[in-house]
Amino acid sequence: MTGFTELRDQANRATDLQEKELLLEQLEAMHRAADEESKQFEDLIRGEWRVWNG
Repeated sequence: MTGFTELRDQANRATDLQEKELLLEQLEAMHRAADEESKQFEDLIRGEWRVWNG
């Protein structure tokens, strides 16, 4: 989870609306990437190896 808190705090401190929006978009992209990585490990635990063998 490295960077999530820092990015959130930076977005909360931002006064420029465009900068804040960009930071929040980056944070959301980081969350989506982490969710996808987590799903891959869940698949591996369930024995669905296709992602790891391909």
